[in-house]
Amino acid sequence: MDGLDKDYHRDSGRVRALRGFYAAALIYVVVNAALLAINLIATPGNLWFFWVAAFWGIGLFFHALDAYTVRIPDLERAKQAPDEIAERRRRRTG
Repeated sequence: MDGLDKDYHRDSGRVRALRGFYAAALIYVVVNAALLAINLIATPGNLWFFWVAAFWGIGLFFHALDAYTVRIPDLERAKQAPDEIAERRRRRTG
């Protein structure tokens, strides 16, 4: 597997992680809006939907961290990138 295939594989995994997070966030908003409506209609004096939103939000927060943080192999590659670029330039020039 050459460098471009590795980059493509890594980036496609990152895109999948971001799409998964966006899908989870959309579901979170829709379901919690429905729960808020049910809560306000059924028991307006007791706001229980907040607990569902809060604890589900904690899980969504960790999902966001997973989707948006730089993973260790990406960090290692970022450290090696200047050396790889310099090596490619040396090979091109001669």
